[in-house]
Amino acid sequence: MVGVTDPAIVDVVVLVEDTALGSTSIQEIKNNYLIPTLEHFNGGPATDVEFASLETSSTYSIVPFRASDCMPDPPARILGPFTSTKKILTIFDRLKFSGGRGAYLIKVNEQANMFTCKLTYLNLSSCTFGY
Repeated sequence: MVGVTDPAIVDVVVLVEDTALGSTSIQEIKNNYLIPTLEHFNGGPATDVEFASLETSSTYSIVPFRASDCMPDPPARILGPFTSTKKILTIFDRLKFSGGRGAYLIKVNEQANMFTCKLTYLNLSSCTFGY
């Protein structure tokens, strides 16, 4: 007898550069990488219903980061966690993909430290990074 297996419970974090540098290929990235990755971890296509609790289901977060020319706004922010992959796709579509002239001034270590501190606060046990 063959049993049906449910997808594993995971915490997926999507890091995306929210600058004009990525705007030319953003649809290709979304269609060829983001959607298949979310479908894999979701166990199927995106759904509109967000009804599960964060403790008992997979969660999805998106972290758009920008170049230092975005100041005084923070260079990165965490959106989520959500239990709906449809919500992540909606947020991804609303990103501006502008700016980036100060990309050479980005301090990636500072952004990574802020992100790690936030993940520790959320107590996420495992993370998957993707585009």
